[in-house]
Amino acid sequence: MKIIIFLFSCLFFINSNAQFGEQQIITTDALNANSVFAVDIDGDGNLDVLSASVDDDKIAWYKNTDGLGNFSAQQIISTNANGAANVIATDLDNDGDMDVISSSVLDDKLAWYENLDGLGNFGVEQIIGIDPFDFHSINAGDVDSDGDIDIITSNFNIIKWYENVNNGANFMVNTINSGESNFHFFYNFPIDIDGDGDIDVVSGSRGTFNNKIVWYENIDGLGNFGDENFITNNIDVITDIYASDLDGDGDIDILSASRNDNKIAWYENTDGQSSFSAQKLISDTASFAFSVYTTDIDNDGDQDVLSGSGGENKIVWYENIDGLGNFGDENFIATDIGGAMDILAAELNNDNKIDVVSTSDNKIIWFENLITLGVKEFTNDSIILLPNPVSTILTIENNFTNQIESIKIYDVIGKLVFQEKKPNNQLNVSKLSSGLLFVKIESDKGIFTKKIVKQ
Repeated sequence: MKIIIFLFSCLFFINSNAQFGEQQIITTDALNANSVFAVDIDGDGNLDVLSASVDDDKIAWYKNTDGLGNFSAQQIISTNANGAANVIATDLDNDGDMDVISSSVLDDKLAWYENLDGLGNFGVEQIIGIDPFDFHSINAGDVDSDGDIDIITSNFNIIKWYENVNNGANFMVNTINSGESNFHFFYNFPIDIDGDGDIDVVSGSRGTFNNKIVWYENIDGLGNFGDENFITNNIDVITDIYASDLDGDGDIDILSASRNDNKIAWYENTDGQSSFSAQKLISDTASFAFSVYTTDIDNDGDQDVLSGSGGENKIVWYENIDGLGNFGDENFIATDIGGAMDILAAELNNDNKIDVVSTSDNKIIWFENLITLGVKEFTNDSIILLPNPVSTILTIENNFTNQIESIKIYDVIGKLVFQEKKPNNQLNVSKLSSGLLFVKIESDKGIFTKKIVKQ
């Protein structure tokens, strides 16, 4: 799974220039590391790191000991995930802390591990499902709008979702598509494509002669899905997809990486509902492209693009030059990364800059963002969000009469879960999942970011 943690900027900056430091090793004990995830496991306000590694069957985590990006030794959650391929975290049992979900390809298993005390002490493996066609991609979201977190998987030619029953005590399996011959669905991404308030699913597939990206509408918000909606087949062996608002128009666009044609590309959501543009190329020199991600690298308020490429063992980023989805040339973060199967962006050292985390053969590593900040204009004190924690209505107190242009709320993995243009001073957040959220406020006097806790 490829994930993102968005901008934690507290200020408005101009004329910024991003550079990255040398790799910093989190661990060398993850043999054939395949998946990495950043989340606050122990509730101390700092982002910790999770990993899944294929050759040692490990699901493990690493405590961010001081909030400065210094990590503890590997803390093992399980060594029973045979061919551990993916790991994510979410609050499956609705107790306010982050549980862990894994998939493993040699025992065809989807499982979860309860965070027993909110401090990172985990319970035994609890099996969600067994599937002979493996779990190639796992994601989480409230598919049926009932207030708890469900799981979405890609299994060979079937996309499934597992309904969370009784706070993780049981799961019921449902299919999203009918199953297609000659298509192998490797990747999925749950997000509201058509702006109707429920979670749809975007998926990428590859086969001998068939490669495509499609999406499925959640017709009733209850997890009943319609037929596939075509986005593109102009790809050769897709390796990753991501969804984000790349052109700043308030709707969700699609980003892809494909291996055989070395492409990083995106597809504009032209009407905010179901229509997408032809492929818009960001790069066709991402040799053996493996992974793709979006975040605001340079603190200018728009979504830039990260990618990892296996052919040249590099991690690069592309600047969103105008905020409209016109991207510049690649900017190098690292050029000697072996096995960069998974990358993500996360603010690891609490300096208000977005860092980059990656797998690298048997290592988990990170790169500090050494961005040069521009002129400080305003502080976060000009806008206050109340109450915090919040359960239903979030009130915006605007002490300096900033003209607020938009509000966007992201979860801890950087997924956009709420957005509203020209908002009034009260937002109904009752449908958002519990946990830590980040509120990005764009105003005429700057870009502000606030942390809130949803109860």
